[in-house]
Amino acid sequence: MGKRYFTVDEANAMVPALEASLGRVLQLRSQLRTAAQALEALGEPVTDASLRRRGGSPELRSARARARGLYEALDDELGALQGTGVELKDLDTGLCDFVARRDGRDVYLCWRLGEKQVAHWHELGAGFAGRQPLGPTPARTLH
Repeated sequence: MGKRYFTVDEANAMVPALEASLGRVLQLRSQLRTAAQALEALGEPVTDASLRRRGGSPELRSARARARGLYEALDDELGALQGTGVELKDLDTGLCDFVARRDGRDVYLCWRLGEKQVAHWHELGAGFAGRQPLGPTPARTLH
């Protein structure tokens, strides 16, 4: 599958779905941290191997199953997000980039959780620090 390019309008149309998805991701991540702490309190380090284990006390098996379920749900949610073509750059801040074209070259449209719309762009290697406002850019140069 080829690279997906976004227009500003397409990126903005995704903002409500991104807000919902990132909200679920952050909630699942918080729940997974709590589940991991519960497992560690039971003497079970959280690793791929430990999540696949089946033995132990009923309390340990239950805690392990909960952590495994949360991990799988988080993985599914992140996979669905990745499938949209949006690049999640920083989960803590909900920073997302959308590949776009500007003056014949690839750039990123940039959005962060809490912003009302996609209002910035940056060069591929510039990162968040290189964000520039979209401003009154003619539609033919940034899409």
